[in-house]
Amino acid sequence: MFKKLLYFVSAIIFIAVFISSDLYGAERTWDGGGGGDNNWNTAANWDAAVNADDALTFAGLTQTTNNNDFAGGTSFGLITFNAGGFTVGGNSVTLTSGINNTTGTNVFNCGISLNNVSQEFTVGGTSLTLGGAISVGNATLTINSSGTSQINGVISGTGAVTKSGVGTTTLSGANTYTGATTVSTGSLKYGASNVLSNSSAVTVSGGTLDIVSYDDTVAAVTLTSGAITGTSGVLTGSSYAVESGTISAILAGGGALTKTTAGTITLSGTNTYTGGTTISAGSLQYGASNVLSDTTAVSVSSGAVLDLAGYNDTIGSLAGEGNVTFGSGSLTAGGVGGNTNYSGIMSGTGSFTKAGSGTVTLSGANTYSGGTTISAGSLQYGASNVLANAGAIAVSGGGTLNIVSYDDTVAAVTLTSGAITGTSGVLTGSSYAVESGTISAILAGVGALTKTAAGTVTLSGANTYSGATTIDIGTLSVTGTIADSAVAINSGGTLIGSGTVGDVVVASGGTFSPGLSPGTLNSGAAVWESGGTYLWEINKATGLKGAPLGLGWDWLDITGGLSITATSGSKFNLDLSTMEVDASNFNNLQDYLWVIATASTGITSFSADKFDIDSALFTNALGGGAFGISQSGNDINLTFTAVPEPSTYALFGIGLLGLLGGWIRKKAVRTI
Repeated sequence: MFKKLLYFVSAIIFIAVFISSDLYGAERTWDGGGGGDNNWNTAANWDAAVNADDALTFAGLTQTTNNNDFAGGTSFGLITFNAGGFTVGGNSVTLTSGINNTTGTNVFNCGISLNNVSQEFTVGGTSLTLGGAISVGNATLTINSSGTSQINGVISGTGAVTKSGVGTTTLSGANTYTGATTVSTGSLKYGASNVLSNSSAVTVSGGTLDIVSYDDTVAAVTLTSGAITGTSGVLTGSSYAVESGTISAILAGGGALTKTTAGTITLSGTNTYTGGTTISAGSLQYGASNVLSDTTAVSVSSGAVLDLAGYNDTIGSLAGEGNVTFGSGSLTAGGVGGNTNYSGIMSGTGSFTKAGSGTVTLSGANTYSGGTTISAGSLQYGASNVLANAGAIAVSGGGTLNIVSYDDTVAAVTLTSGAITGTSGVLTGSSYAVESGTISAILAGVGALTKTAAGTVTLSGANTYSGATTIDIGTLSVTGTIADSAVAINSGGTLIGSGTVGDVVVASGGTFSPGLSPGTLNSGAAVWESGGTYLWEINKATGLKGAPLGLGWDWLDITGGLSITATSGSKFNLDLSTMEVDASNFNNLQDYLWVIATASTGITSFSADKFDIDSALFTNALGGGAFGISQSGNDINLTFTAVPEPSTYALFGIGLLGLLGGWIRKKAVRTI
């Protein structure tokens, strides 16, 4: 029984060996010694005649340039180069076991078909160049190189190409294969533009895809580890899925980039892709400035990090719960418009700028200290204390800082143009420099407010800041309150409004005008200096002091005293204006007295000759009447004295003549 089993097994082995020998052929070695030509079909060039399916080995130094004169597409097993210096050309071949370049530099220019069988081309020697077309069919071609390899021919088919081994493989043909391209180790390098088909997905998992200075459009790009490098080359993928590694090539197109898994991906190219950038896990780190396009929408998930590493960039928008680390860099976001919410923490010594239309809402306790600029759109608070105490705020370009109902303490606040809004929120700045715009948020703290540059700034909140308010240039309109702040109106500055201010000094060249044409301005103690101006406006001559538009005239209501330091030689100016039309109910044949200022604790150093009254802007006809100024108790009054009508003068003259005639008659009688 045992012998029968032994015979059976031996027969099986024999059959297997026979079939294998018949299927894969013999191994033949090129020696090129006696054939008289360099053709493969010449048996004398080999150690034995070559048949289809034989494995071919090229060795020695004879006939190193040889020609495949077998019929095109003849099948051969493994082709091995055991020596360098060979250049093989001729008809195409069908391979069953790939190519192995063990040593030296060799060139194989025959076309190759894998016949739908996945195979490996191994380059262990110095280099191997494949010059012919390669058809992979639906199989996978693996290029395992520890040396260098060059593929100049076109790789076609529905199959895939995989680069393995520590060496470098360069593709220079306009390949059309549609299967995946995988770089697992070593480098797959471009030798021309468009070497991969538009439908080939690219995966780099430990190796390097080097596009150098060439451009290409491919399907989805995946980087799990390794690198995608380039100098000026542009890679356009339908999407980008990245986990760990580096990318210096320029990524383009409308596809999105997604960072997943733990680990760090570093970008250093000036990428232009316009799809979104989503950091779901790990860290996306900058290796240069401007690595994300100005239009990409960036979302950072909880636990993930966008790390600028000290570089600067402008992105389309910022959203999410993850953190942004500036280092010393700066980030500008919002250029694509739309509204986003960011609840993560931005940190570092760098700065953040809100650009573009739309609103970015911050609700994290950000710690970056380089300052915040709102150049367009709105930066809105979603919580209190979202900006660092050491960070300055600048609002310009018509942008809006909206603190809503939240409170925050910051460094210097600058409003060039735009708005600082809020409902009940309190903003405490170390100082306030304002040029043009509106502020409805409540300003607090001990910092001073300075009005610089032309334009108007309106304060409508119940402000509590106690630092001085200095109006150097332009107009400050107070419709809310700055009761805790002393106001200095310097040359070129103007104070208007219907609100409440602290103590006021009107210096030479400074102007104040109560109300909003006309109306009441409430102030603390006031000083009117030489060269200062009260621009007094009236709409209705018989109206009420301090009444609003159309109902009366301007009135300064002073809680405290009024000190007039102007002199008769250097006067205080009182400019009168009837707005855009004549004052209603004004009759130049009657006298008027308008109370224009009232000081609750009295007036010191009043004298009418200290005032210069200018009525050039009072458009009603005066009929020869004249304006004057007077004091009655705690009031400063503007008066108008009419000139009597001609009939009044005539009656007065007749009466005077009558009296004179009577006196003459009486004198004549006494003389007689």
